[in-house]
Amino acid sequence: MQLGAFGTIVFETSDSRVRTWQQMSRKGTARYHKHVVAKGKPRLEFLGTDLEELNMSIRLSSQLGVDPAAELADLRAIRDAGEEKTLVIGGLVIGKFVLEDLNEEHRRHDGYGGLLLAEVQIKLTEYVTDGN
Repeated sequence: MQLGAFGTIVFETSDSRVRTWQQMSRKGTARYHKHVVAKGKPRLEFLGTDLEELNMSIRLSSQLGVDPAAELADLRAIRDAGEEKTLVIGGLVIGKFVLEDLNEEHRRHDGYGGLLLAEVQIKLTEYVTDGN
């Protein structure tokens, strides 16, 4: 079952593979300018919204049918290319995002040094063009 996607990376669960997030948080803020007035409280002027940020924790395990080293290489390539990708979650298009930050924890290796388990935290930042 497909749960979502970030570009070519498909978040899915099936009998043979589990590639999905364990935790996800989304942050959005509004921007205001504070105008100082004499003998009164400041007045706020709404300037718009800031870029959305999503943080995901992902477990990459060979026991769950994925190749952690290959998955990490794909994530690094997306980050290093600096290209925006469409983020879809639960069938809803969230928007265009870039992979801004990638934090890897290599947890388990086989007897030859091959990566068996990695915990990954990614930060996706909204990408806006003039047309958005």
